[in-house]
Amino acid sequence: MRLFRGWGVVAGVCALMAISCGLGFYNASVYLEALVVERDIPIGIGSWASAVFFVLFGVAGLPISRYVGERDPRPVIVGGGVLGGLALLGLSVAARPWQLVIVFSALGVAFAAVSFVPGTVLVNRWFVRRRSTALALATSGLSIGGIVITPASAAAIERTSLAEVTPWLAVLWTLGVLLVVVVAIRPWPERYGLAPDGDPMPSEPEVPVTGLTPGEVYRTRTFRLLTVGVTLLMLSQVGALAHMYGIGVTRVDPTTAALGVSTVATSSVVGRLAGIWILQRLEALRFTLALGMLQVLSMGLLGVDAGRPGLLLAAAVFGLSVGNLLVVIPVVLVESFGMSPYARIYAVNQLVGAVGVAVGPILFGTVRDALGTYGPAAGAAAAISCAAVLLLVLTQRARPGEGLPVAPSLPGWRRADWDGPGPSAGGPVA
Repeated sequence: MRLFRGWGVVAGVCALMAISCGLGFYNASVYLEALVVERDIPIGIGSWASAVFFVLFGVAGLPISRYVGERDPRPVIVGGGVLGGLALLGLSVAARPWQLVIVFSALGVAFAAVSFVPGTVLVNRWFVRRRSTALALATSGLSIGGIVITPASAAAIERTSLAEVTPWLAVLWTLGVLLVVVVAIRPWPERYGLAPDGDPMPSEPEVPVTGLTPGEVYRTRTFRLLTVGVTLLMLSQVGALAHMYGIGVTRVDPTTAALGVSTVATSSVVGRLAGIWILQRLEALRFTLALGMLQVLSMGLLGVDAGRPGLLLAAAVFGLSVGNLLVVIPVVLVESFGMSPYARIYAVNQLVGAVGVAVGPILFGTVRDALGTYGPAAGAAAAISCAAVLLLVLTQRARPGEGLPVAPSLPGWRRADWDGPGPSAGGPVA
């Protein structure tokens, strides 16, 4: 039996996530630390440069989503590969605040072009029945990048210098992305005579499917509540992630701090694997609600100074929620609104979420500095997560009255209504 080509696309998206998240998302804090130590950049200026990275990542997702929602995403991904390499080259020489803003802006745009929006669009095109499994496997590249690539590059920078290492990271980013695009990324299953999940193309007459436009989706109570709720979850989650090492150092010692960070990453992988099984049996929005409750628990545990055992327990519980949130949101959006508006509404969701990602570490650190301990900061994160859970409960109640579309399950669904125009007939198979 021949392996479905869609799993190769999943492997390619996983590799793109590992490269971009390992060298971009997770490495942003590594670059900041090196800039402070090696070039005497004030930490405040460096923090604003990191915030610019996340904001530009969110803003750039809007035009990228408009393009990849209806076209082959490979040109965008290739552009992100080239731009990311140039940004990392620029980081090797950047020393002034305006230079850092340009470099981190370019890196944020490049990250948007090769990561979540094009990656999840591709996976959603290739899978319907096994969508949650495919998304979980594809987004596991996020953890792989954080576990493998980020520590290796951080160690190299510590041994030598930012100026010496970043040109090699630029080569890894650009050549890695280009190689993945050539070998694994394919835009649509229809170009190979297949429907999603590897099913044969239906022979029955096409039936139209009614869906909502992006503008109509934005006006729904469901989308607004879900987006704000996810933003609050990301705010507290990323805030805690950014200070996890500092919490460990303050309460125990550097060795335990490093182990706590590794525990979060390892637990996130375990949580993602468990999520594959759970999403086959539980509606995605309810699973998101459960993740929010788990995050409230983990922030509460993190707020208590219980020494080494307590810190590692909190890290393990926290990792379970971290591992699934990025997987489940695309599933929720597709289940609620269909594939046709997905790219653009997901980009808007990511843009608003990027505000939480940028604000979270600053808010967490500000509370800690004001009160002199991490306990109140974790308590604030728990309260914010509670508010997110409440919004998700309201989202669950809002859905039935909005007439949201249901994904077609019968043969003969019309791709133009559900999945965009797709490739033109007779197009090249590559």
